[in-house]
This record gives sequence, C-alpha cells and structure tokens, in this order.
Amino acid sequence: MTPHLNVGDRVRVHLYNRAGILFNTVTGTVSDFSFKVEVAPGMLKDLVWVTRIEGYERLNPETGETEVADEGWFPLPDVERLPDEDETPTPRFFTN
Repeated sequence: MTPHLNVGDRVRVHLYNRAGILFNTVTGTVSDFSFKVEVAPGMLKDLVWVTRIEGYERLNPETGETEVADEGWFPLPDVERLPDEDETPTPRFFTN
C-alpha cells in the first residue's frame, strides 16, 4: 500500500510510449503492489498490479502484435486514484 493508493481503489493508468509521450489512458482496479523491482539493469521502480482493465491492448514481445489484456503491472507514478462520487478530485501534477 502507498500513501495515496490501496488495494481495491479504482484507478486511471496513463500509458506512455518509449519516447515518453502519453498515448492512452485506461481504468482498472488496484490488486497488488511490488516495490523496488529491477525493470532494467540498475533501474528500480515501484509497480502497481491493476486488474479489471477496460480497453487495454499491449504489445506481445514474442509476436510483435497487440493483444487485449485485462490486467498488468504499471509504474506507480503512472497510476492515479479515481475519486469517489462524494469526493473532490485532487489535481494531478505531471510526472514521468
């Protein structure tokens, strides 16, 4: 758990290409966390496992084609909690 996310929270995930350009957003539910994961040699990131994703397609590295997926790991800074109906939204500051 993080100060701003908990398991079960509805979230929006900001999807970026390799150049760091935002190309899509999807929504889903936080299901788990993994901290200080080595995603590349010497690069550690905190990750969020998001399930029940709507409208998500990802590249299959083996075939080079896109496939529909309903869950995945995402870097914590790319995930924002969606406010409850009775809650005032918190402004999002750009991070990358």
